[in-house]
Amino acid sequence: MHNTFTNQGVVTTHGGTAGTAILASSGNDHIHNHGTITGAVQLGDGSNSFTNHAASFFNAGTAINLGTGNNSSNSGTLSPGGGGHIEHSSLTGHLIQTEEGLSRH
Repeated sequence: MHNTFTNQGVVTTHGGTAGTAILASSGNDHIHNHGTITGAVQLGDGSNSFTNHAASFFNAGTAINLGTGNNSSNSGTLSPGGGGHIEHSSLTGHLIQTEEGLSRH
């Protein structure tokens, strides 16, 4: 099964970065963020990807689980814990930081 989720608005949890914003089980899951996502991302087994596009924000929770060997590409702003907060985010997979992408606390 192939699943694609494209966000052009705001995806968040009641608990902010403490909650899980995106949860998947099996299949090939591809996330495209053009807005703001706040919280953990837990993708299941399969060929998965998370793309944080230019001018978008990913306020990562404690887990960014893409699955072993899968990729996350950041051309926007990656901020573990959200702006002004420092948090540890555990990444399962690979992070590709583009030249225009930012990582902030």
